[in-house]
Amino acid sequence: MNSLTDNLFARIYRKYNSLDRRAVSIAVIIIYCLILIAGFIFHEQTPDEAKAWIIGRDASIRDIIFYIPRYEGHPPFWHLLLAIPAKLGMDYELSLCIIQFIGAGLLVTAFEFLTPFNNLARTFIPFTYYFMFRWGIYQRPYVLLALGLILASYAYGKRKTKPLLFIGALAFICIWSMYGVAMAGGITIAWIIEIIADSIKEKQNPLSAIFKDIPRLIGFVVLLLFALAIIRLVLPAADNYTYTAVKSREVLPYLGHVLKVILFVPAESFVTAFKDGPILYFDYSPLELVICIFCTFVFYFMVFLLAPKKITTLYFVVPFLCLAGVSADYFYQHHFGTVVFLAIFYFAVCMREKEGVGLNGQNKIIYKLLPAVAVGAFCVMGIYWSFMSLLGDALYDSSCGKKLSSWIKENGLEELTMDCAWYTDIDKNGKLVVTYPEIGIYSFVIEAPYFEKNQVRNAIDGTTYNLTMTYSDEKINALLDEIRKEGSPDLIYAFNDQVEQGYLKNVGIEDEYVPVYSSIEVTLFKDKQSFFLGGIMYARSDIAEKYGLETIAIP
Repeated sequence: MNSLTDNLFARIYRKYNSLDRRAVSIAVIIIYCLILIAGFIFHEQTPDEAKAWIIGRDASIRDIIFYIPRYEGHPPFWHLLLAIPAKLGMDYELSLCIIQFIGAGLLVTAFEFLTPFNNLARTFIPFTYYFMFRWGIYQRPYVLLALGLILASYAYGKRKTKPLLFIGALAFICIWSMYGVAMAGGITIAWIIEIIADSIKEKQNPLSAIFKDIPRLIGFVVLLLFALAIIRLVLPAADNYTYTAVKSREVLPYLGHVLKVILFVPAESFVTAFKDGPILYFDYSPLELVICIFCTFVFYFMVFLLAPKKITTLYFVVPFLCLAGVSADYFYQHHFGTVVFLAIFYFAVCMREKEGVGLNGQNKIIYKLLPAVAVGAFCVMGIYWSFMSLLGDALYDSSCGKKLSSWIKENGLEELTMDCAWYTDIDKNGKLVVTYPEIGIYSFVIEAPYFEKNQVRNAIDGTTYNLTMTYSDEKINALLDEIRKEGSPDLIYAFNDQVEQGYLKNVGIEDEYVPVYSSIEVTLFKDKQSFFLGGIMYARSDIAEKYGLETIAIP
């Protein structure tokens, strides 16, 4: 029976992989694009997606290039790309979907026609979680980062004859994320080590091996200068909230965070879904710990097992270590796709080596069955997560931007004054303090694209977008004084049912406010949906009566 099953699966495997590769790829691209379109119909932009659009629409080109990256932590190119349709006045949702559709369409096309994988891999990998949903449906720059890694895997095979093609692909990776800069830097280091190792093997002077190819040398220099320029643009400002929150950490805790990335992220990227949020705060039960580490080491075993040459492993090890070093303090689950596409890049590189993958005469179970089972598990889990996330995106609201903006317009509230409640806290002396003004305003950024002008009266510096900026007590008090002079707002928008109380006391507002609108939203993570109380709109009592706004019970 087992022999019959083995033979049956083997025949199916061989037959499917013998089908015309072009026909299979075209079918996959069509199905992928149709799912994208269906996903876009139901998808509502989250705050991160909305904020990028608002920056592109309302920030000056100078600020997008030289000022905002110091707070956003990303190179400016995604915001510059979005600025084209945004500043031309194109529809917010439609133009974002078009840009993402082009990026994801190019990604799946490049994967299908520029990678050396067999038909089964080409058929199923595009529908896994990060490929299909998290980096396909979500309108973020990571889809273009993934495209860069696919292009680099293709250009790798031509690195000796056309080195500038490979260098150009690495530069493209740098454009979209600091994670891309880290990975491109690691790949370049691995390449240089390979050049030196080959020259030593051939009993040549390593320096002459590097300097004899002038175009390649110039490419290395230009790539280095380009990466340094991007790093300079993104270096955190001294008052960057994210930077000040982590810069005081000591070396040993930081190394512990790097170790978390190395031990847990590969498993969580490919087959497990234990934790969501930042890697910094991952805390596993003993069983989760064992499963995660086991899956991670199976992956590492495959990295070394399938390398046709020992030095080829550097094309994963070095960029992954660079990625771990950069990401240790700020690495969320939606960033883990970097590891998935770095792995796709690496295994494509292995298959492009002339020696091939899986040498004849080697143990069949280790060299064929184990990789097949591992890739199968990745595809099964990835497709399941993708399906559940697409379903959740269709059934639930991941943000309330469109609904709230429609509610405001339907009730004729656009011209009323509106504040966003700032996050507040109680210090050790019992004093009410504002901890971070912009966090409260961040909750309204999802509505901003639906209005031509800023709706929030207490927005910092009058911007429709928020920056992760810390504020001195003097700055906060000055802002509060300005708000007090303007009197009580007509509306107050809060992210939950508690922060507005502290805000009212801090600003010195004594008028009565009643809740008139609320939303229940969901955070989607693989096959999990986390529901939470989203935005709440409060109206001053006289405004509620004037506009016929009914008081609601907060869920």
